[in-house]
Amino acid sequence: MLRPRGGLALIHTHWWETEPPVPEAAIAALRAVYERTLEQRRPPWQNAFEKSPFEPLRYENFEDEMTVDAETLLALYSTTSSLAALEDRRRTNLLGEVRAHLSGPYRLPIKYELAWTRLS
Repeated sequence: MLRPRGGLALIHTHWWETEPPVPEAAIAALRAVYERTLEQRRPPWQNAFEKSPFEPLRYENFEDEMTVDAETLLALYSTTSSLAALEDRRRTNLLGEVRAHLSGPYRLPIKYELAWTRLS
């Protein structure tokens, strides 16, 4: 529930590209889970605002970066919806498989996409 002229912000964060690149064996293990849930993670929410009491969506982009060790990168991976939705045992096994290929440190160029609007 929003008060009059209340705002709504949706933030999408892209941080999967690393420098140096994560080894292909690790990416392949993660890709299978990621691609299996791709359609579930891309609902057509942009269309939900058409003919609504909200103003047209506005978009902004921001960039940042951080450097992480292998354990922190693995912890970040574990928070993604595709991995978090896995059964505990399967997620633990997958993260162990990925961990075997990581050395770090990794620089993560982070890109933020902000979509926001207000009630008319």
